[in-house]
Amino acid sequence: MIKKNNTISALPLGAGDLISMKIEDCLALPVHVYLKDKRGVYRECNEAQARSFGLGSSDDVIGRMDRDLLKEEEAFILRQNERIVVRDEKPQMLMECATFNRAVPESMISLKMPIRDHNGSVIAVLGLSFPANDGFSALSAGIIDPARLSFKAAENLSNREKQCVYYLVRGKTAKEIARVLNLSPRTVEFYVGRLKVRWGCRKTTELVSKILQSGHNADAGVSRDERNSLA
Repeated sequence: MIKKNNTISALPLGAGDLISMKIEDCLALPVHVYLKDKRGVYRECNEAQARSFGLGSSDDVIGRMDRDLLKEEEAFILRQNERIVVRDEKPQMLMECATFNRAVPESMISLKMPIRDHNGSVIAVLGLSFPANDGFSALSAGIIDPARLSFKAAENLSNREKQCVYYLVRGKTAKEIARVLNLSPRTVEFYVGRLKVRWGCRKTTELVSKILQSGHNADAGVSRDERNSLA
């Protein structure tokens, strides 16, 4: 059972003051705060998180999943990130993207931490998120240490995502990528959408720029035949 008086189980990056805080106290922080069980179901959240979904209160969020509230590709990435937190049993600092009730994708910096039961088993993920273009609230709350911030957008890409990255950085369109991969353009656009969520951007040109700046190996996961087929 997840209780509000559970303490945070792992030291967040640059957030030593949070180690002794209870979940109940975290919900009062001036950022988006939420608690999800291992299945990704919301068990708690603060009013800021509820308002971001255009809902009246936290009670309207509890019991739902991100797939009920966000775009499919966005919910997929958020769920994948939280599975990594559960698997590794370590906090993660991530750049994420979500389209809230204003219908405009918003880049968020998220700190996600494992919550344990009295036996030491991870039973939930506690998340604290704030808009990437407005770090004041998180900095003032002592949640974020900018020097320790790292984004892991390129980790755990699917094979299709790797293939799309390879062709995108070479200036290919979704239709051209679809032709060489024998997929529909809509399917390719879905994968590109997931990549945009990973890198926290809205436009394909911005995505390509961020991929190149990150130093990601765009050749990874693409066969020689595939490279030659769209030369």
